[in-house]
Amino acid sequence: MPAGGQTVEVGHLEPSLFWTFLCAAAIVCGAPAETIRVPVKKPGAGPLFQILRKDQWGFMDREGRIVIAPAFADESDFFHGLAAVQLSSGKWGYINEAGRMMIAARFDAVRDFTGELAPVRIRQKWGYINLSG
Repeated sequence: MPAGGQTVEVGHLEPSLFWTFLCAAAIVCGAPAETIRVPVKKPGAGPLFQILRKDQWGFMDREGRIVIAPAFADESDFFHGLAAVQLSSGKWGYINEAGRMMIAARFDAVRDFTGELAPVRIRQKWGYINLSG
């Protein structure tokens, strides 16, 4: 039974998803029970997994260690070493795999990097930024 006496029903899961589920439910990964791991990553995404804790997003590694503490309103996977994150102000920027803001949060909407470019929106205008911003 998970921490806190909660009962989690598994139902039928493919064997490869079973351990992911247990980690998401924080049954075996050692993460607090209120931490939810997002088990699905986009093709080509970096090594960290998105997690949600108390309505804030962060990242953990495969072993369940928190690498970037939950502090974001929303986020995306890492591509080319950068992940889009939304601050509580509603603005988006990009962090590196250590959690450092590399491209300032000044965008109203963003997409993932494809190649070395990412689409971004300021007000009603879309454009592209490179890995330097």
